[in-house]
Amino acid sequence: MTVTRFIRVASRSILYGLMLLLLWGCRASREAQTEEAQLPSEGTMLTYDAEAVGFPPHTFIFTLPLVPSIEEYRFELTPIRLNTTPGTVCRMNGRLVSTEQRDSLNYYVYDGEADPITSKVYTHGAPPIETQFCYGEPLLLPFRGNRRVAVTMRDSVRLGYRYWRAVGAPQEASPSETYTQTKEGFLPYRITAPQGSDAAEDYYIELIPSKLMKVDCNIHTLNGRFELLRESTATLSYTFHSDGTTLSTKMGCPDDTLEEKLIRHPGIIVRRPRGAAVEVLLPKGFTLRYRLYAPEGAFVLLASPE
Repeated sequence: MTVTRFIRVASRSILYGLMLLLLWGCRASREAQTEEAQLPSEGTMLTYDAEAVGFPPHTFIFTLPLVPSIEEYRFELTPIRLNTTPGTVCRMNGRLVSTEQRDSLNYYVYDGEADPITSKVYTHGAPPIETQFCYGEPLLLPFRGNRRVAVTMRDSVRLGYRYWRAVGAPQEASPSETYTQTKEGFLPYRITAPQGSDAAEDYYIELIPSKLMKVDCNIHTLNGRFELLRESTATLSYTFHSDGTTLSTKMGCPDDTLEEKLIRHPGIIVRRPRGAAVEVLLPKGFTLRYRLYAPEGAFVLLASPE
């Protein structure tokens, strides 16, 4: 073999080797990105010995996991206790309320009764878990601004948590031809939770009233409020009241130029069973955006911190 041919073969071998190394590196990078994008099933860190940092007994401290898109995730906290009346479906008259931050943690405490309230006799169609436990009002928190959370419970009231993840991007709803409530000057909207064999048992539906407006350079939020009209297993109905005014920051804009933007209300999030609907009556001239959230992983019932 001549020197020239040897150099040519060696160069080709080195080139092939570099290409294989590059391909392997790209594959490893993609695999790492895929693993990083998955929400860890046990990613929540819990501290039970909360007295060491000055919290009262029965306190849980959560550190939420890092996620690829913080706006897509919600963290649900639910008061819970055993059902002491067999053959019934019960609930608790209690919820978690926000209080002052402590040690830079968002802090919530249980407010309500510890004893369950029996609501109805068990029927064959009710999920078995509803006969085993009594649930209080769940608290759904966005991941943004809630990296670390402290929760103090009452004696005998336990705590469960679950992650929820958005199903796609926010969507703009169209006025509905199927509705149960009407009102002059308003248009009806109806959003139905997915149903079918592959659908989850429950969904959260985020409702965001919006209005196209000409505004200055400040950040604007649409004023308004939701009024509950009807609550049933099949349908939940609201009227959204708004005069079209906004709250805004008070920055000094460089000129008086106005730009047309879609101004949004903070909205509400409601939980609906599979196939159930939520209706909203919206003033004419407004639009409704919505987003669905499905469970991400199982509901976790925590042991007592003591």
